[in-house]
Amino acid sequence: MAQTKYTYSIATDTLNAKFASDSLEKSIRSSAILTALDYVSALGDDIDVFFKDALSTGDKTILDGLISAHDGVLLNKEYIQKTQMYLGAVSIKLLEFGFNFVATKTTVTDNDLLLPVKYMRGAGVETENHEFGDWVTVQMVDVDNVLGAGAGYVADQFGKEVQIPKSGLFTVLSESLSSAIPAGLYIRIKYNSVGTVNDVKVRCNCRGYNDVL
Repeated sequence: MAQTKYTYSIATDTLNAKFASDSLEKSIRSSAILTALDYVSALGDDIDVFFKDALSTGDKTILDGLISAHDGVLLNKEYIQKTQMYLGAVSIKLLEFGFNFVATKTTVTDNDLLLPVKYMRGAGVETENHEFGDWVTVQMVDVDNVLGAGAGYVADQFGKEVQIPKSGLFTVLSESLSSAIPAGLYIRIKYNSVGTVNDVKVRCNCRGYNDVL
């Protein structure tokens, strides 16, 4: 079997031009699709749906229908309510985004993504081919010196040298929910691989929000 990716547009392929990874994954896993789902991620306008193997014609038709019907509504309503409590009467627009990269064995690999949100909730990280002793640090970094403190300045940190669990799946949460992020900062995944045989596949899905004026 070979992992296969199917890419869709949030703007043109979904029902409301919105995306929520938790509800889309649930609808796919509970559908009649026979091929096992690996994971769902999004970057920019692209929704990437990864399966353990290529879909049959019938399964692809079902997936197309699920994407067309996807309304982008988060399953985690409690999160929305708690966030609104932090911000008072400010309206918010939730945004999920993600990226992936390969961490080189026996070394520390940094991967940066320009943050598309004003407030950061946290990041979920998933790894493949990890070894006992691998760790990850999630940071907010001023790559381009927009704050004037020097290029590479670490403005915030969500987790430091978090040990990768056996499952390879974990979540790092930000505590500063009400602190606005200055425009131009990046989220950095710093991955330390102790293995000597395989490079490590790393996936990161993030959740944040912007003010709606």
